[in-house]
Amino acid sequence: MKYLLTILVSSLFYSNLTAQNLDIIKPLEVGDTIPEALLNARLRIVNSPDKQDTVTLNHFRNNKLIILDFWATWCGSCIANMPRTHKLQHDNQGVLFLPVSYEPSEKISSFIKNNHITDSLNIFSIVDDQILKKYFSHSYLPHFVWISKGGRVSAITTPRQLTQANIERMVSSPATTLLPRTKKMEDSCAFLLSDNIINSRLQQYSIFVRGLRPEYITQRIKGENSGQVYRKCMINWPLRTLYTDIVGELLRKKGVYFNETLDVIMDLKNPGDLDFNQTGIDSRNPERQLLLDQWDTDNLYSYDVIFPVDKSEKLYEYILQLLNDSTPFNATIEKRVVDGVEKQMLVIRDDN
Repeated sequence: MKYLLTILVSSLFYSNLTAQNLDIIKPLEVGDTIPEALLNARLRIVNSPDKQDTVTLNHFRNNKLIILDFWATWCGSCIANMPRTHKLQHDNQGVLFLPVSYEPSEKISSFIKNNHITDSLNIFSIVDDQILKKYFSHSYLPHFVWISKGGRVSAITTPRQLTQANIERMVSSPATTLLPRTKKMEDSCAFLLSDNIINSRLQQYSIFVRGLRPEYITQRIKGENSGQVYRKCMINWPLRTLYTDIVGELLRKKGVYFNETLDVIMDLKNPGDLDFNQTGIDSRNPERQLLLDQWDTDNLYSYDVIFPVDKSEKLYEYILQLLNDSTPFNATIEKRVVDGVEKQMLVIRDDN
């Protein structure tokens, strides 16, 4: 009878949390303690080592560090991270990476078994999540929440902070270890200028920066006025993406369809300088994400270009020229015949 009563109370508690309180949950921040309501909430899980269908965070309370890994099957960066997190968990006793997805159990279970990266990792995942994403709100993936022993939120980070050194620091000194959190730049700001500068009637601005800006997430911003695009900002993108994005804008403006994957020719000595996927590093390599982080440091770029609205028709042409003038590459739009069909292609060459 006592066991039955416990089950009934737990079920009632979970029902109240999910049905009544989700809309009034206050997101947790670094320094907050996980509330008992969340610690004991039953979460659906697939591939559990204990063969259970549900689990609580309290079940993992003996771990030195829990890192919630918010992911989805459509998120390529999330999947690419998994060999790395799997290895970090294996190398650090008492550290648990707990994948969390809002997607349904059937989809996640099938994906884990059949994806060429996850099929050999034997991972389990929280599924159908509606609770954790409320407590740890986020607008992009992957997203990591570090919870130290005792239930304290110690850090909220991107994959770049997932290093052996940071894990060791967090385990040994969770109260004093501070990991930087990236931020989203507001539309009212201009890249590397003071806040709300746009609202101060900034008329024209142009900046192009090489190298990762770790204080910002990867981001796109477009400014429009009465249907006229007068501003475009791209933060922390590889150069190939900057080229395909702006050429896509140019061609769409002319009513021409452009496929950013297929309609690109990279006539380059080292295409891996523009696209990490061209470096040849195996997707199953557990060090791949670490190597990507190192590659990002030198090979991501950012720009912000703002034009007067009455001159905005030249914005895209200006940005393409800016990319060509500021890098050792040259991109042009050329007509090519592909499978008997004439197409507009983006051709990127070394700037000899």
